[in-house]
Amino acid sequence: EAAAKDSALIVSHYELHKEKLLRDRLEQKNMKLMERMQKLMMVVETMRKENLSLEKAVQQKDRAHDEKDAALRTMTQKAKQLQRLNRSVRSTAKAGARSVELDGLPPLTHRSMDSELSM
Repeated sequence: EAAAKDSALIVSHYELHKEKLLRDRLEQKNMKLMERMQKLMMVVETMRKENLSLEKAVQQKDRAHDEKDAALRTMTQKAKQLQRLNRSVRSTAKAGARSVELDGLPPLTHRSMDSELSM
């Protein structure tokens, strides 16, 4: 009977030892996974910050583009008005009427329009 108890004790000790080894391996694996998750979370936070800065930059570029677009529309309207005024001045000058001076404005050419638009 004592031998049976001894063998049962040895078997249970062996099983306990196996379970401890398995638990240690699982804890180490869990620790490695936790470290990996923390590193990934740091990467994600860095990417979020970078995304926010990129979104701000895109918004600034969009605003600048909208401002330039509005300025281009304004300059185009002014150019069309000047062209109409220039045509009417030419037509009245051809008809023998007095010439209207354009208050020191240079003549409207493609080059002058291009230089105005590039500003």
